Amino acid sequence: MEKVGKITRTYKALKIELDARPGATLVIGASDSKKILTDEGTVRIYQVTRTADVDLIEEVGAAYPTRSGRGIAFHIVFGVGRPTIYASKAQVAAVYAGVRSAAVVSAPEDQGIVPPPAAKNPSIDEGLKRGFGDAGNPPRRIPAHYRFVGVPEPAILLKEE
Repeated sequence: MEKVGKITRTYKALKIELDARPGATLVIGASDSKKILTDEGTVRIYQVTRTADVDLIEEVGAAYPTRSGRGIAFHIVFGVGRPTIYASKAQVAAVYAGVRSAAVVSAPEDQGIVPPPAAKNPSIDEGLKRGFGDAGNPPRRIPAHYRFVGVPEPAILLKEE
């Protein structure tokens, strides 16, 4: 995992500062901050853009507890370069309580493109008329005294008497 940003507290809300978005203000609201720390489900992440006359607030992602319950996952839709980033729930709780000044936000390291697996070794029964795997399940031959009734394939066989 490599560090990609930090989480700080602004009043009762959590502010996410990412290295990939310098100057951007990503926020989890005050009521949602409490929900994410008590495992009450997914909460929204907003971006606040301040201009001279209007403040623009838009939803940019979601935060939710990890499966283990020991972390918080942040899924930010655009501008990060990685789909999901993570923070320790204990660190975020300490920031929310005012005990810690910032919590580390990290992401898994880029693995790059994984090369395809190498070709398998040739089969041991390559070139044989019938492979070893066929010995336990030999081809079935239909006896000549059986005939097909009303179907083109051997789905129903009746014995001729």
